[in-house]
Amino acid sequence: MIRKAHGFTIVELVTTIVISGIMLSIFYTAIFSTFKDSAIANKEIRATTDIKRAFSVLSEDTVLTSQFRISVPAAYQDVYGPHRLGVSGAQAWSYVGDSANSRVLILENYSTTQNSGGSNRRPVYINSSSFNCTTTITRQPKLTYIAIYFVYQQKLYKRTLIDQSQTLCPGLAQYQLRTCPPDLYGSWNAICQARDEILATNVSKFQVAYYQSGSVLGGTLTAGQYTSSNPNVLQSANIIEVTIEENFAGLEAPINIKQNFTRIN
Repeated sequence: MIRKAHGFTIVELVTTIVISGIMLSIFYTAIFSTFKDSAIANKEIRATTDIKRAFSVLSEDTVLTSQFRISVPAAYQDVYGPHRLGVSGAQAWSYVGDSANSRVLILENYSTTQNSGGSNRRPVYINSSSFNCTTTITRQPKLTYIAIYFVYQQKLYKRTLIDQSQTLCPGLAQYQLRTCPPDLYGSWNAICQARDEILATNVSKFQVAYYQSGSVLGGTLTAGQYTSSNPNVLQSANIIEVTIEENFAGLEAPINIKQNFTRIN
């Protein structure tokens, strides 16, 4: 006897389609969640790496800093200033910056003939009439430069200013170069030899607190705190506490890292 083949009923087809839809929905949700978690993790890694790279540069500068400054001395005049407006709109530098989350770190460092990894690295001495560049060169005054860390449009920059008015002892060319804003780099700013260095992006916070031998010199900074009664208080500080925060779209919370740096000079 021949049996008749039976197909799926409408109920069975609908049930199969519904179950398949549910399974596909679960599958795609899991895949989307995995990709989302991976994207967030990559952004967290990127932000952390960014901040640590900035700290590495800052640490190298801070350890040899001769002093922390509240402003830039006249000898290192910067025609662009923190707002990068050029000659007609130059702004004065101040360590307090624009806000509590956008401080400016101003370091005065000794100039050298090579970078920190140079085997023949030497200080650069000024050729003054007080001593001789040949027999008593180490008694000559040392040339310094200014390193400025600041935030502009959510990017952390490092600008270098040098004193170009000094006559140096022969054979001691300064390694450090004067820098300018990258978006204004053109033919009319010939005083600069390089562009400002970008250390971190998507920066939502750059804070600096100053300490001396572990004792806080005022805690969280407020505008004008050190500029009236004791303008030289930053010069006695030997430790800074720097906080950098990066905030990428998609992160549940900004990546915030704090680190202390000690100067030895």
